[in-house]
Amino acid sequence: MRKNFYIIFLSTFTLLFSISVNCQQLRIGLFNESAIQTFIFTASEGTYELKQDSTVLLKVEKGGLLYISLLDSALSVRDPRYGSMVLSSVILKSSDSAATFLLRPAYPAMDARNYMGDCLFSAGIGRIQAVNIVGLTDYLSAVVAAEGGTSATIEYYKAQAVLCRTYLIAHEDRHSTDGFNLCDAVHCQAYHGVNTRNAAIRKAVISTENEVAIYSDSLLITAAYHANCGGETQNSENEWLQIVPYLRSVKDSFCINSKNAKWEMKIPGAKWLVYLKKNGVHLMDSSSLDFLRFDQSKRKAYYIVIGDSIAFRKIRADWNLKSSFFSVKVDSSATVILKGKGYGHGIGMCQVGAMNMALKGYNYIDILNFYFRGICVKKAEELNINGKKIRLFTTNS
Repeated sequence: MRKNFYIIFLSTFTLLFSISVNCQQLRIGLFNESAIQTFIFTASEGTYELKQDSTVLLKVEKGGLLYISLLDSALSVRDPRYGSMVLSSVILKSSDSAATFLLRPAYPAMDARNYMGDCLFSAGIGRIQAVNIVGLTDYLSAVVAAEGGTSATIEYYKAQAVLCRTYLIAHEDRHSTDGFNLCDAVHCQAYHGVNTRNAAIRKAVISTENEVAIYSDSLLITAAYHANCGGETQNSENEWLQIVPYLRSVKDSFCINSKNAKWEMKIPGAKWLVYLKKNGVHLMDSSSLDFLRFDQSKRKAYYIVIGDSIAFRKIRADWNLKSSFFSVKVDSSATVILKGKGYGHGIGMCQVGAMNMALKGYNYIDILNFYFRGICVKKAEELNINGKKIRLFTTNS
């Protein structure tokens, strides 16, 4: 290439995309909750190539970077060395399986993340759609790290890996109309790029290869988990209305002495009364607010006041509480005190409890069977779901 400014228009090429559990690689939408206008792509390890058919338009060596910006319905790709080109879409690929790239949103500005695999960019409506094309082991290792942290032990990570893999298979077509499998947000599963902090995570993913959690021989479970249950998980219908037979309340002593096992929020009594009235509670005239008290020492679905009720899940959402597991107290200054336990929706596996179970010598099957009733763990290739034999993605171990 000559070192001057140049513009190349490429016709839109068809990218073969198939949502199938038989595919070799996953496509994950990156920074999917943000309308990114400009990305900075940097080759952090290895060399990446931008090709049109079999022609290499440019190479990005280790440390080299590209600016990729939205330009109407196309993309402007600028190499600081050579200039710019305009493309309908951009795919940057590396033949090195150990290659990684750093992706930084420049407008709006966000922190960079490091990824393995290749990256596809296309022009969307008011945004650039970035898609990471990545192998299953790399993806799951990153998800387990993002969802479960990097300071636990391998038996916990095995349990988390089985749940993340189960979720993946159950939802692998969630973004099929967008051209990828899953996004990187908690809407799907958190995915923040390469895990480099704990080698046990990748070992856990590989050692549980193809394993998923099922119920009743052929049903992939709803792979629910949360940070801390506060001493008791809850029935699925308390939060989601639907009764799920394997998502039953479990007394959990493994998490009660940890961070986020307890919390508290103070609310002026008058403000709490206004809230209740807006939500259909018929209040009584009283100089005392003692009638507002409610004990939830055991998980319940509804806060009951003078015969009226509000779902704890609604109160949690309205007040942005850590959990729906709380009792209502009133102090001498007419302040309402929410005495809470746990962090998250409280359904399925308590992650802190599972970590402590692993530290006490329980294995990942023990952990999963403790939090999910009547399930079993099987290899995905052994399953027959809805009359169709399921084979998992080919791994890249």
